[in-house]
Amino acid sequence: RIWAADEQGLTVEKWIDSGGQIFYDGRDIWIVCRNISGSTINKGDWLLVNGAANGFPTVFLADADLINTNSQNSLANGAAMDTAANNGYLRLLLAGILSGVDTSGFSAGSSLFLSPTAGTAASTAPAIGAGWAQYLGRVLTSHATTGTIHVNPRPPYISQTYSGTVSIGVGND
Repeated sequence: RIWAADEQGLTVEKWIDSGGQIFYDGRDIWIVCRNISGSTINKGDWLLVNGAANGFPTVFLADADLINTNSQNSLANGAAMDTAANNGYLRLLLAGILSGVDTSGFSAGSSLFLSPTAGTAASTAPAIGAGWAQYLGRVLTSHATTGTIHVNPRPPYISQTYSGTVSIGVGND
């Protein structure tokens, strides 16, 4: 169903999918992907696009533990909008508002960072000297079933102070 709505004096176009997720035209950016993680991906998991198969991007769970060892190959590109079994298809929200997820472990307004637990977020960046941190977005509503997140993954940054070696370039020099 598609409709126009008034929000704070502004007209916005909205549509709703069969699962009840409301989308705003021009706000939410998502793609259809194939789960090749070897297990089920759940709505709200943070995912990495790692290739393509049958004309669709392939995804698996992003993991902050792998950022230091595998750099760009471990970063979250967005959050799962659906639950999908291995080799199933789902929507990956690259930017926008994800609703209907459990955000009860966070306060409204909390920043989210990629966690060392695959596919999950944490409210704090890694400790000083722990290396890279990736900002994922912000909790808009804290609730066990109707929570909302502003999904806006950013490239990683070096958290506070980093005591290791930082290499810039392709690694051949």
